[in-house]
Amino acid sequence: MKTDAFIGIDPGITGAAILLAGGSVEIYDFTDVKGAAHQINIWRTEFNLKGAALENPPLRGAGGKGLLSSKFIINLGQWEGILAAYYIDYLLVHPATWQKKYKHMGSGIWSKKDRSIRLAQKICPQLAHKVCLKRHEHRADAILMAFYCKDMFSYSGTQKDLISANGRG
Repeated sequence: MKTDAFIGIDPGITGAAILLAGGSVEIYDFTDVKGAAHQINIWRTEFNLKGAALENPPLRGAGGKGLLSSKFIINLGQWEGILAAYYIDYLLVHPATWQKKYKHMGSGIWSKKDRSIRLAQKICPQLAHKVCLKRHEHRADAILMAFYCKDMFSYSGTQKDLISANGRG
């Protein structure tokens, strides 16, 4: 019997996907759509993928400043296509939504990126050495989203935000 697994995805320019399966955690750093599709297919054949959480920030940043890069938007669409093609249910999650789960991250003297890294190291110590630099922030966010995903898909209630790629829901 396959182990249940959950995926957290940061689709940023230097994005990552994290797989939580039982007590194991795997990292995939996004390079291109073919590589991502291949990795998801490997995970799909090895595990019972219960769902994925895909970060979906607003087009404009806080206070209406800035725009998401076209590369980010393309990556987001590619990830959605991969998940749909493999019939993997997923949630599009606003950063503030999944971060609310970790409100104890606090504000303190650390930036949001530093707080994500520190929290990811704390809840996933086996990957602390792979989430130790600012450039690993995408991995840290994906780890936190994978745990968010696990909580959301393990909840027995109705998921109004679930995008059911296979007609369920």
